Amino acid sequence: MSAVRSARGSGRAGGFTLLELLVTITVFGILTAIAVPSYTRFVASQKVRAASSDLYLSLVRARSEALKRSASVTLQPAASGWQGGWTIPDPNSHSSSGLIETHGAVSGVSITGPTTVVYQSSGRTGAATSCSATPPIGCFVVASSTWSGATACVSVDLSGRPYSAIGVSTC
Repeated sequence: MSAVRSARGSGRAGGFTLLELLVTITVFGILTAIAVPSYTRFVASQKVRAASSDLYLSLVRARSEALKRSASVTLQPAASGWQGGWTIPDPNSHSSSGLIETHGAVSGVSITGPTTVVYQSSGRTGAATSCSATPPIGCFVVASSTWSGATACVSVDLSGRPYSAIGVSTC
């Protein structure tokens, strides 16, 4: 009975010691310092993927609408440029509010591309793709504004089909 009494009655409270707490905080700090750069690159590459995917899908939609409506359909940037968003105006609407699609601004990426992409009623663009032309014809380069390693290319061939490639800086 005295052995039990001495263990209970030692006066020592349960919990962590100051040394254990400092070691835990130090290990947590080291792991955080290692993880943050990787997480930053991950977020940057996901923003590039999302923006290039959205642009690709808008090109597919514009082409589809041109074929469906048997009319020329244009994909155009917002007034502030491609990173400010883009729209597909309804070719049959005579008001500025007639839109097939509107995409809002994208953050964390820069997008360079042509002034517009016009799909003819046949679904073709009518111009050869050239990324070296100024402005480029049917070629978009999407790059992260925080990490230079995150890039993508979305291009349109002469037949009007869009293509997307992740991790490349030229089309």
